[in-house]
Amino acid sequence: MAPSDEAVKVAEQVDAWLHAGVRVVLVVDPQNRTMREYRAPACVPVDNEGTIDLGDVVPKFRLDVAELFE
Repeated sequence: MAPSDEAVKVAEQVDAWLHAGVRVVLVVDPQNRTMREYRAPACVPVDNEGTIDLGDVVPKFRLDVAELFE
């Protein structure tokens, strides 16, 4: 997310991507140091100590969220 992005517009875009068949959408908010993982039909907030594992979409992809915000 950019500082000028509105949450409603981001949510609409995420919804559009998921309805178009995208399997997973990650929304990173660097200002608030948060990340959300979206997979139809759910949103999973990821805490700053968590790990994102997208191995089912991108083989061997894992991301340590704390490292992202360092």
